[in-house]
Amino acid sequence: KFLIVFLEDKSFRGGVKYTPEYLWEEYTLPSGRSANGERGFVSKRYDDYVVERLAALMDAMAKRFDEEPWFEGVSIQESAIGLSDENSLKYGYTPEKYRDALIKILTNTKKSFQSSQVFWYMNFLAGNQTYLSEVGKAIIPHKIVMGGPDILPDSKVLTGRVYPLYEEFKDELTLFSSVQYDSYRHLHAGEGFETDFWTPKEIFLWGKENLHIDYCFWNVPKSPSKKGAYSWNDAKPVILEYATF
Repeated sequence: KFLIVFLEDKSFRGGVKYTPEYLWEEYTLPSGRSANGERGFVSKRYDDYVVERLAALMDAMAKRFDEEPWFEGVSIQESAIGLSDENSLKYGYTPEKYRDALIKILTNTKKSFQSSQVFWYMNFLAGNQTYLSEVGKAIIPHKIVMGGPDILPDSKVLTGRVYPLYEEFKDELTLFSSVQYDSYRHLHAGEGFETDFWTPKEIFLWGKENLHIDYCFWNVPKSPSKKGAYSWNDAKPVILEYATF
């Protein structure tokens, strides 16, 4: 087994802050509401100080783990920052600042982890979705792995705004995606399927064939969240079957 460290700075539950305490007052912001209506928090990723502190953390981690044979790499959380329009204005957010900060975060991290992979979870960039493509172009020389949360073949939002980036960069970057909780309960939008929900195998093969992924990350729901949906027990045989894909 190989270890990939997923660094979270964005929460989806009220009162949960993943940032260190010294960043709470000035550099941790209220993020968007989750499905259960709670408001989470996210670091002020586009601020130079946060970029600097994250670089210091990655550098310290790399000095400890970069040469470990079973250490595959590190990942930062999804690009969707979740600020409301009101808070974007209040806290000085601009898509240009965020685009530039993401490039710095990713390239700084790769400078630290020269032997390991750096994974970039991308999905949305508030204010200018086309800037994700600019970030992608900037990281090509650094051989950073690009991908994102949620293999959801019948999601109109993802197929319209996010999945085209996989096609754009399939020949220039190593790609990945992830089977997250929504993937286990993703309804078929079309006809001709034997099941109501996309099976884990269908989800994986769609990502492999349509998103051109070289890595697939799997969340671990212990039981189906809806009748007829799937869980980790259904995913394990698929993972074993395609362990060396």
